[in-house]
Amino acid sequence: MTNVIEFPSSRVKPDCLPQPGDRYQAYGIWEKIKPSAMVLVFPDWSMTWFSYDKLGHGGFSILNDECDRDGDGEIQVAFGGIDRFYDIIITGHNIFGLFQRLSNRDVRWVWELPKSRAAVKDGQPVVHSVEIRKTMISCF
Repeated sequence: MTNVIEFPSSRVKPDCLPQPGDRYQAYGIWEKIKPSAMVLVFPDWSMTWFSYDKLGHGGFSILNDECDRDGDGEIQVAFGGIDRFYDIIITGHNIFGLFQRLSNRDVRWVWELPKSRAAVKDGQPVVHSVEIRKTMISCF
């Protein structure tokens, strides 16, 4: 059984990170201040960020039988560094718009909310999982 969180009426303030008590949104885009990084917000309110300077490549995959890009999907983006790179895998429902915004570096934050924690209205995007995979680069 899903424990639905009652969403408060307060929205995340423009160009700010979500705070406890804000109404759930899958992601936030910039309004006045172009972001230099994407912040990942997790259900326990822990956060991590990745600089857009290190953004490498990305892709979108459809995860539903109807071949509907507005159904379940997966986004994969890579961020590089000197001795490692990170693959960020984001799954959710109706997240193709998030992929488009990420490719333009417009996303300020992404908020993960697993299926077991909440439900959203039809047509609204929801990010169900965010996975960070770190790969070390070895130079001989």
